[in-house]
Amino acid sequence: MKRDSLGCNLRKLICDQSLDSQYVRFYHKVSTSIRLGQIETPPADRGYLIGASMTSGHERKIFQKGQSNLHHFNKDAIYIRDFEDCYKADITGDFDFVLMELPSAAFQQLRADFDLKTTGRLNDVQASSDPVIGNLLRAMLPMFERPAEYSPLVLDQLCLTIAAHLFQRYTLEPQSSGVRASFLSKRQESLAKEMLRNNLNGNLSVAEIAKACGVSAGHFNRSFRASTGHSPYQWLTWRRLEKARALLHETALSLAEISVDCGFTDQSHFTRVFSRAFGMPPGRWRRDA
Repeated sequence: MKRDSLGCNLRKLICDQSLDSQYVRFYHKVSTSIRLGQIETPPADRGYLIGASMTSGHERKIFQKGQSNLHHFNKDAIYIRDFEDCYKADITGDFDFVLMELPSAAFQQLRADFDLKTTGRLNDVQASSDPVIGNLLRAMLPMFERPAEYSPLVLDQLCLTIAAHLFQRYTLEPQSSGVRASFLSKRQESLAKEMLRNNLNGNLSVAEIAKACGVSAGHFNRSFRASTGHSPYQWLTWRRLEKARALLHETALSLAEISVDCGFTDQSHFTRVFSRAFGMPPGRWRRDA
């Protein structure tokens, strides 16, 4: 029987997707089998696994230290487990989870990014309702389907936001002072914006911009939002759209040419983003303008 890296029977998964960011690996795993069967992972130095149920109706009986406990997972129920602990569970019911594997090295790096000085660990959590984590991981679903449309900035932003929530709510030694926002200096803000403008295709990570500004990725992410009112990716998207509107109004370039020039994956991607922002597709906006 072939199993994936998380111990699931591969033959019973109808969806098995993954995406890598600078810090973590994300998974989307779905099974419609009434009994997914038993999953088991031996102790390993792999960090943490954070999972959120996208639907209700899933149950798992977890075996720990000679005991078993049954847990019911409703929509947005999450679990957090340390890969250092042996894990064995029987799973029944429909299974639709988005998961985040946070390696040990990335966990320590994120703690440093958020200026957390202790070496505390995450709490073990089973079937706890957390709509914040649920919705953040749910935002991954379109990224699994169309990964080319999403730049490293999006995955970095999502990972840092999830990490901030985890550190505030689930650490054994919470350090709330470590996640306060401050403002970028004028020089830092100007440099960050220049780097983003020069990379409209989004092939730039939060860590690269933060390093140029002389701060940690976590500090930069919080401070950029505090200074501009937007995340780096949101700010970049609006610069793309501003340039696209200027080209639509002032040139005869085709929509396909404009989409490439403004850093969108293709014309379809450009049309979707433009329509969400302005309530009409770019061709109609050009005619009306």
